[in-house]
Amino acid sequence: MKIKKYSNDKIGEGRQICNKHRLYVPTWSFTLWLNPRYEDFLKAIYILFDGENPIGSCLVLNDSYGVNVGVFVKPEHRNRGFGKKLIRFAARNNKDQQLNYDKGVDGSLEFFEKAKKNLDNLQRAYYGEFH
Repeated sequence: MKIKKYSNDKIGEGRQICNKHRLYVPTWSFTLWLNPRYEDFLKAIYILFDGENPIGSCLVLNDSYGVNVGVFVKPEHRNRGFGKKLIRFAARNNKDQQLNYDKGVDGSLEFFEKAKKNLDNLQRAYYGEFH
């Protein structure tokens, strides 16, 4: 397993990989974040590979709400620590930024609450019905 970071001039490449391999929950905020019109707001995309196969992603978006983070792992690879590995990698690579998360799809809030242990720069933000 390896995590590859896509930022700056490589954001478009990371976005294309996420879209091609469906590393998102349809109709949720990831779908918007991976739209080309949001490319300027994407700070980084982290993609987890199993060999050559992308199996998960973590998006860091810098918008008017602050620096927001979201994680997605393909269903067949869940409950094996891959999402936690992604979020911890992103948090360590953004030590200078407070990363915000909020409720998402079922299980998201619980996931983030467990994953943030010993991470000082990961916190819940309350966006209401933002998604």
